[in-house]
Amino acid sequence: MRTSHASRILFLSLGPCKTYAARLLKTESQSIAELELMTTTASSNFIPALASFFIPGLGQLLQGRILAALLYFIITGALWIFFLGWLGHIVACIDAARWKAR
Repeated sequence: MRTSHASRILFLSLGPCKTYAARLLKTESQSIAELELMTTTASSNFIPALASFFIPGLGQLLQGRILAALLYFIITGALWIFFLGWLGHIVACIDAARWKAR
């Protein structure tokens, strides 16, 4: 039967190895924080990119970039006159996916 990492840390913190348990806990919490940061950064732009694929500018609007949203929506609408609107959809999708908040 395997014990979980958290139960081992709890056991160590109750015993004489408090410094070792504190070191394990600090390392684990740092790695969890780094993992959460990587996950949120990677997945936070998925929904706006998907939204911009279907309606250009909607992803930018979800990200709070109102001017960019209006520009993508208007330019893509104008491009559909020349049957190049699909290009606006793709560019808006890529822009929403690659955008990083400052």
